Amino acid sequence: SRAADVTLCLGRLPEAGAHGLAPSTSTAAMLALGDALALVACEARGFTPEQFAVCHPAGSLGERLRPIREVMRSGDQLRLASEDSTIREVLTQSSRPGRRTGAVILVDTEGRLAGLFTDSDLARLLEQRRDDQLDRPVHEVMTRRPSTVPVDGILEEALQLLGAKRISELPVVDDEDRPCGLIDITDV
Repeated sequence: SRAADVTLCLGRLPEAGAHGLAPSTSTAAMLALGDALALVACEARGFTPEQFAVCHPAGSLGERLRPIREVMRSGDQLRLASEDSTIREVLTQSSRPGRRTGAVILVDTEGRLAGLFTDSDLARLLEQRRDDQLDRPVHEVMTRRPSTVPVDGILEEALQLLGAKRISELPVVDDEDRPCGLIDITDV
């Protein structure tokens, strides 16, 4: 430490255990110090989650930092319908090839996100014996202003929102609030 410009001294740390011989307390303290230094260096250099993802492309860390646009369902995988359609029309006309999502994204006349109608919404109607509602406009029972994530976000943002809100489907929107994708919990 005499030859160094900066010294971070932890002081005397008694090792844990009956005899205090095996490095335990000192290794834990050094690990904490190393992590703290790494975090400070990352912040000072402006290290972004995107840069982290490049360094860790595989595994759960890299996966959580993937761009949403790489993970979301899009194009013909989306179930889209007009908010003015009946529930029956929404369910029969919005089928798509492949694995079915648990939600239909509903749009207004300008193509902007108006709401979401999920399998749970349908089940609730049937459980409440409100079968007559199937021939009414879906906007009467849809979830208005559902939670969304931006198309240029990262998967971690979507995962946090899915967990916090305890939801299974999350519309992905562009800057003009037009749906361009869907994150389905079964995909992530």
